[in-house]
Amino acid sequence: MDEEKLNNIKQILENAACSHSCKCYQVKPDEICKARATDLENLLECLEDDPEQCTFSMPFGGTYFCKCQTRIELAKILGG
Repeated sequence: MDEEKLNNIKQILENAACSHSCKCYQVKPDEICKARATDLENLLECLEDDPEQCTFSMPFGGTYFCKCQTRIELAKILGG
């Protein structure tokens, strides 16, 4: 991962409104939870093995979506 992406990620995490106990703060950027972009701009599909364990997952239509704004912003930088 290039230096610019890492700096952007650090900036997002520093300015995030969520709790610092959030998983995004506990892992390296390459280890962040699995999700992918959808056709909806501010919604990610959660690809974790146990999405029901995450407080930010939202079940809908047989799948789970991520509603964490920090993770959504990170997806814009990381591409998914």
